[in-house]
Amino acid sequence: MFLEAPQAPGGAPHGPDSADAAREAVHTARQRFLRRGRSVRPPFGLAARPHAQELLDRLVAEDGPATVVCEGPAGMGKSAVVEEVIGLADDRGWPVLPFRMDEVEADDRTAQAVGSRLGLPGSPATLIARVARGGPALLIVDQLDAVSSYSGRIPEVFEAVDEMLEALATSPNVKVVLVARTVDVEKDPRLTSLVDQEGTVERFPLGLLDDQAVRAVLEQSGTPPEKLDPETLALLRTPLHLAVFSRLTKGARTTAYRSLQDLYAQYTDDQRREAERSLPREAWPAITQHLVEEMSRRETVTVPYALLDRFARTDLAVLSSAGILLHAENGRIGFFHETYFDYLFARSFVLAGHDLHDFLAAGGQALFRRAQTRQVLEHLRDTDRTAFRHTAVRLLTSDLVRPHLRFVVLAVLEQLDATSEDWAALEPHAWGEDVTAGSLRRLLALPSWFEAADTGRWERWLAAPEAVPLVLPQLEWSTAHHPARVTELLEPYRDAEGPWRRRLLSWVQSRPSVHALGLILALVDRGDFDTEPDGSSDTGADFWDLFEQLAEEDAATALQVLGAFLTRALRRATAAGHGDPFASGHLPTRTGSSPGALITEAAEAAPTAALEHVLPFVIAVAKSSHEALSDVSPLRTRWAFPPFRLQPDLHEALYWTAHETLRTLAQQDPCSVTEAMGILTAAGGSRALRFLACRTYTVWNRPDEALTWLMSNPEHLRIGWSDSACWASRELIAATTQRCEDTTLERLVQLLLGHFPHWERLPEGRRLFGRAQYVLLGAVDEKRRSAALERRFGELERKFGQHPPVGPRNSEAAQWVGSPVPRSAGEYMTDHQWLCALRKYAAEGTDWEGDIPTGGATELASMLGAVARQDPERFVRLALTFDETVPAPAFAAVIDGAAGKADADILLRLCSHARRLVGESLARTVCRAIETAASEVVGHPPSSTCWPSVPMTRIRPSKRRYPVPAKGRIPTEGTS
Repeated sequence: MFLEAPQAPGGAPHGPDSADAAREAVHTARQRFLRRGRSVRPPFGLAARPHAQELLDRLVAEDGPATVVCEGPAGMGKSAVVEEVIGLADDRGWPVLPFRMDEVEADDRTAQAVGSRLGLPGSPATLIARVARGGPALLIVDQLDAVSSYSGRIPEVFEAVDEMLEALATSPNVKVVLVARTVDVEKDPRLTSLVDQEGTVERFPLGLLDDQAVRAVLEQSGTPPEKLDPETLALLRTPLHLAVFSRLTKGARTTAYRSLQDLYAQYTDDQRREAERSLPREAWPAITQHLVEEMSRRETVTVPYALLDRFARTDLAVLSSAGILLHAENGRIGFFHETYFDYLFARSFVLAGHDLHDFLAAGGQALFRRAQTRQVLEHLRDTDRTAFRHTAVRLLTSDLVRPHLRFVVLAVLEQLDATSEDWAALEPHAWGEDVTAGSLRRLLALPSWFEAADTGRWERWLAAPEAVPLVLPQLEWSTAHHPARVTELLEPYRDAEGPWRRRLLSWVQSRPSVHALGLILALVDRGDFDTEPDGSSDTGADFWDLFEQLAEEDAATALQVLGAFLTRALRRATAAGHGDPFASGHLPTRTGSSPGALITEAAEAAPTAALEHVLPFVIAVAKSSHEALSDVSPLRTRWAFPPFRLQPDLHEALYWTAHETLRTLAQQDPCSVTEAMGILTAAGGSRALRFLACRTYTVWNRPDEALTWLMSNPEHLRIGWSDSACWASRELIAATTQRCEDTTLERLVQLLLGHFPHWERLPEGRRLFGRAQYVLLGAVDEKRRSAALERRFGELERKFGQHPPVGPRNSEAAQWVGSPVPRSAGEYMTDHQWLCALRKYAAEGTDWEGDIPTGGATELASMLGAVARQDPERFVRLALTFDETVPAPAFAAVIDGAAGKADADILLRLCSHARRLVGESLARTVCRAIETAASEVVGHPPSSTCWPSVPMTRIRPSKRRYPVPAKGRIPTEGTS
């Protein structure tokens, strides 16, 4: 049920006449807003995009937020999207009141004052609630960045917006759309706090235009897309860029463009040439220069129309009709987009020979100067690189320039396609302890700056002990974009001791790469990843974190490193007098299911590598265990019975990896397992190895060889599981007797007809005498059974027919417990779908219905973590909307998946949010994320926002690393 908002002080009065006036005011404001949009619409129309409908869907959804923040970078077409939303809402009969915050003044600090400035009879919030009369309605606040404390010119007016939102808190029928730049949402603490209001405020980021949509607009304009180079096409995926491009002359629309400045330069030439057909020659520069100067002086992007009284109205009309100037209905005038004002200011500023440092030092350094500073620097960058370097250095090192403008300089440098000369200009100022020096060093972590310094400098820095701590963080970050070169630079320190050993170990753990394979293998071989029986490590290194990261990049490389790790443990065990590193404690038997799952997934992706690097270890351990224990009891040897496959520990996962790899390759690439099968069949009496050989022969299309092996040892007829001792042998017979040679089959039948295990001959076994024969003879292909076999099988059928052979119940039936949501679906789920799924499967448990068992909260969280690693920024923002209904594993999964990948500020906000909701159960996860975030900040320019406060005194590390299996699941050695 919708409620009508109460009358706010100073709002529009009630009554029939005032209601009509209110509706008329809302209608007039909407039409004025839409007229402005139509006046700047590209001549060939807007590119198709789904955002407007998607945004409206969130507004009308049953669980939709009260406020949606439509955000994106400058020029992303935010206003165009909300104009389309207005039309969609109007189609539903909603009253819609849109307005722009760049039309208000610094004195308008109340909602009432904003309404008055816009010509409304009261506060916009009160007015729209009055018109809605309890029904659905929409308030749109465009250009909210105009009042941002980060880049806005009148940040104090945000108080009025806050007042409107507070007033509408009692009117849930009125939805609100706020439109702002993403940088302002993330850097203005007030906006950041606003979007952190879970459940009531939701962010709606806009992306680039679809490539096909851009091509459609180009074709409609008569510009063949194939005539444009890829860089230009990529540039035009930003809506503003496409709009400017569409206003160029036909000939100019076949030229290559690299930036918005390039487009504006061509646009200015084209528009001026066209306008001067109707204008005096001096009119264009006089009008535009006067506007630029007044806007800069007043620090505003629009000025009163009266300031242009000295110009002919007909001349102003020419520029307005061309879409260059916008004459608003509130008596103000400005350029069609504020970025064009910035461009014209920078161009005239540089051409006049002005000095940017002196201009800022003398003329004030309010937030308005940020865009001007950027534009002047970018103009110098493109026209006079030497002057650009000089200006950038002077601004960065001057005490007269405020920090927020120095950040602008750094932002321009971050986007620079840097050269060695650029770094040479900055380097003298990069080695101090001040903030600017640290910021300059952090540039080296960016691809172009890394290359700019890669002229022998990196080698010199690494060789200088005093420089290493200053540059190593940047070098580590550069692994993401120059992994081979970073590895090459660090390779000379492979055998170094002291700090370098710790540095290299830290690097390979935080930034592992296939290019560093040789270095990683060397670290493994020298024992940097060794663990003690209690699981501790002298170095603190975690091999499984390294393995997981490598497996995400290349499974074959990860398995090669795993092979080296296992071989190292085997050598250590052998040196200590053991052949089984699990029994000796050199490898843990209770690691939890996570390493097992990682190994299995890697082996599925790279079975050949698993065959090469895992199978030899399994064979060696099985042989050694058999030699040590078979005389005591064959059943005590490693893998004497096939282990359960459900949530396996490390030793179980390795065995099943060897098993699945052999069977997979035996079917896909039969020749690849020939050598391995030769080793297995010659390995002797190990029960574990006989099982692997038997199971591989079952699917390896070599029936006569398989049966010859089966008949070579009576023990081969008793291969199976703990609850079905000869079932694997039976499956081998069933698979091979269809295709084997007649002579081989005859030999097999003769052997089976005389087969009576020793225990069946004992007095206590007489009741089951012939049972093994019954199980095995029944597997022979029915079409090829001899009369003697049929006769004997008939006798056994009469004896045992009421209890037919049954296969293993706890091995083949046991499978990995999967996510309740298919992994393939998770990659395409929306944020809303993820929230619904997490709440639906919030409990632990296993669903055994269907072919594959599925789990609950833990298994879904595992899949969430995997997709979070692929798109960390998106899923951190999603996790910030989690509440008490979302299970704890989901928080941990996103934090782990995004650590080191997402922006440190927002990741730490998530840590604080998770700790507040979930408590100390996430302590270890939060601590690990904070450590990772701290290293990230070292490698990146500082943010203007503060880190969230995470009370470290409340965080204690958990003793449990992996989640406990839910009640009812099959326990393994890895669970307690």
